[in-house]
Amino acid sequence: MKIPPKQRLSLILVILLAIVLILAFVFSPKKNTETTPTSMNESPMPMLEMKETVVTLSPRAQKLAQIEVAPVIRAFIPSEIRLYGKVDYDETKLEHITAWVPARIEKLYVNFTGMEVKSGDPMADYYSPELIVAQEELLQSLNAYQTLENTNTSFAKDQSKRNMESARTKLRLLGIHQRQIEAIEKNNQVSEFLTIYAPTSGIVIHKNALEGEYVKEGTEIFTIADLDEVWIQLEAYESDLVGLKLDQKITFTTDAHPGETFTGVITFIDPFLNEKTRTANVRVVASNQKGKLKPGMYVTGIVDVYVSIDGKISSQKPTDTQPPLVIPATAPLITGKRTIVYIQDPNNASEYRLREIVLGPRVKDYYIVASGIQEGELVVVHGNFKIDSAAQIQAKPSMMSPEGASKPMKGHGH
Repeated sequence: MKIPPKQRLSLILVILLAIVLILAFVFSPKKNTETTPTSMNESPMPMLEMKETVVTLSPRAQKLAQIEVAPVIRAFIPSEIRLYGKVDYDETKLEHITAWVPARIEKLYVNFTGMEVKSGDPMADYYSPELIVAQEELLQSLNAYQTLENTNTSFAKDQSKRNMESARTKLRLLGIHQRQIEAIEKNNQVSEFLTIYAPTSGIVIHKNALEGEYVKEGTEIFTIADLDEVWIQLEAYESDLVGLKLDQKITFTTDAHPGETFTGVITFIDPFLNEKTRTANVRVVASNQKGKLKPGMYVTGIVDVYVSIDGKISSQKPTDTQPPLVIPATAPLITGKRTIVYIQDPNNASEYRLREIVLGPRVKDYYIVASGIQEGELVVVHGNFKIDSAAQIQAKPSMMSPEGASKPMKGHGH
């Protein structure tokens, strides 16, 4: 039978309405029939009762979560700057022994590098024709003065005395020691070989002579280093220079003496920065009476510094500013954009409030707090992740969700 167009349209509308009602009945939200314990003491697992920004834990839940708190304090926490470098010679205590005249080395008393010498020890014998002539001039002037010493001719006697003093001065300027000059005059005899004596005590770090070798005037024969004091050459990054000052005390260690700490004083900070390494040289003078520090040893230097409220570093504890607020480094929960802590309610130890704060620099095991917290408040230092996890499960504001989620997660009653 053919259905008129108007009736056909009415039938289609009725069918569509029926379909809509069926779908609405099938997919309508069902009433939650799950039962949730209302008391944590009745629950087989401890639960968290959440308010909008507060997490409440029963004593059992606190114990299982291992909650620990610490007070927010004001303190200057000593920090440290680590510098790396090595032991070096003290350049101001190097003695360079050079040839004052052309000569031939006849005998070496110091014949290897690293030998220890004392002041006045013989180091080498040498022969020099120029010194032979200078000695003869001294003896001739000495004999002439002695001949005229008892005469009444004052002019000739004074002239011979001046000649004698001139000959002595010439020998001293040629590097002859005073006691050698006295021996020449006492023996009234020219010494064919003269001796080089150590001008100071130390270690021979450079030897540039062989027996029988001719040396020219100005040739460096020996170099002696006094190791009673040494230099510690350290490298400091440009960001660390603000905490380094002249006359500042520094401690350092070396692998050669594990467990032992040495001390020194900063005496020089290079005014120029190495553009390749972005470091500046820092020189430390250290005592080395026992000889434990040897040039070339690697060392690690440590300088104690203090960080103020504004993050500035100083070599001494500030006395004219208020100490910054600090909290243990385990207290803050840090994301890429924000930092939160959980504060224990002073009137109710079972309640913990979420607080967003602004951190300053980290100093060892502490963070400086720029804002968001007050001195004396109790901040959670252990178990804060567990508190925050519960907040996330209950769709409350948390570390990762500042506004909280739209719906709480089901099936996680613990």
